[in-house]
Amino acid sequence: MGFSKTIADARRYIESNGLYLMQRKDIDKFVECAVKSYGSVSYPLNDFFVGRECTEKDLRAMWIFNLKYFCNNALIYADSPECNAWVLWIEPGCKGMSVLRFFLCGGLRMTTALGLGSMKRIMAYENYCKSVRMNATGGKEWYWYNLVVHPRAHGTHLVTKLFLPMLKYVRSQGRPVFLETHLEKNASMYTHYGFSMASRELMPGTDLLHYGMIIE
Repeated sequence: MGFSKTIADARRYIESNGLYLMQRKDIDKFVECAVKSYGSVSYPLNDFFVGRECTEKDLRAMWIFNLKYFCNNALIYADSPECNAWVLWIEPGCKGMSVLRFFLCGGLRMTTALGLGSMKRIMAYENYCKSVRMNATGGKEWYWYNLVVHPRAHGTHLVTKLFLPMLKYVRSQGRPVFLETHLEKNASMYTHYGFSMASRELMPGTDLLHYGMIIE
């Protein structure tokens, strides 16, 4: 399956700024970067998904699926082929997860690895986040789905390198940028890039604190 025109145009722009576009052959490298990044800290969302302290094995199962699923229908790029840090963006108007694509990309394998309860929590979270984004942007946003920085690259300003070109591109389209985080220190960091708080609340029925942040 090829990229949509929206993603294809964004890919050309990002590549013209000297950033490295993920290809299918890079999935393992990007997965390992995510495992090292999230494995070096305790991140509330990952623990919520698995219903306990998340392990590297859990992280690997989640990110193998995510990157296979999004490989051809999202914008994924790194600082360089070495993949010290990477980001994933979802285009405006994305309709959400396809059941067929879920199975084709290894969703059943992930469910077996994490357990059915985990899948129910993941789906509940995705539905909740979608409602928050719709309330904030009406579905017009470029959604900054994920940011990963390998521990070896902390303090090297790679977040700025990855984010600012895309922010310029999104602003040229007159669209908002939306992201979510679950740590106060992350929310504080994002305010330095121009984000403001769209919402701050516990996800209903959970103790997971959700920060929705926006650049309009």
